[in-house]
Amino acid sequence: MRVTRTVLLLSTLAAPIFAQDNSALLNQQMPNLLDTYKDIHAHPELSHFEERTSALLAGELRKAGYTVTDHVGVYPDGSRAFGVVGILKNGAGPMLLIRADMDALPIVEETGVPYASHVLAKTRSGQEVGVMHACGHDVHTTVLIGTARALAAAKSQWHGTLMLVGQPSEETIDGAKAMLSDHSTNASARPTWSSACTTLTSVPQAPSA
Repeated sequence: MRVTRTVLLLSTLAAPIFAQDNSALLNQQMPNLLDTYKDIHAHPELSHFEERTSALLAGELRKAGYTVTDHVGVYPDGSRAFGVVGILKNGAGPMLLIRADMDALPIVEETGVPYASHVLAKTRSGQEVGVMHACGHDVHTTVLIGTARALAAAKSQWHGTLMLVGQPSEETIDGAKAMLSDHSTNASARPTWSSACTTLTSVPQAPSA
């Protein structure tokens, strides 16, 4: 939980880096972000099946003021993917893309934490498996929500366009391609810069003065 708290804290601090005091925003957002993380962790979804997680992310981006397109992506078999794209335009300037992945792994969770997953699901081949967020995508999605809120709150301190992307099916390596293949949306727009979420087992400490 220490690492989770630190990563979620960074999600609220990373965006409004221009502000001198982020304590009010941090205190306001942290309880909800922790609850969101636990909810996503307890309800993992396999690649190609991220319906609940994508709906949660899309809803949070809309509440933060983003123009959202969901169900973004087309797989080779013609089925729709659960990609999410949120756009926030704030005048002239560069486009920054920030991406997080949403899918979980076919693993039975044995952590024993109160919010552990007890989900069983069938794979595309029909095999029943346990499902767990064992690769940090629950944290990534939560960080994206926190970042979305923070950047929206700091609009007076930046200009340009934000594109926040919830990527499905990262574990099966076909979600990003499915989103780029969907020409009915702006998911294939070319950003000026792009960034992606990941997790660390430790957080570097600043050197002492």
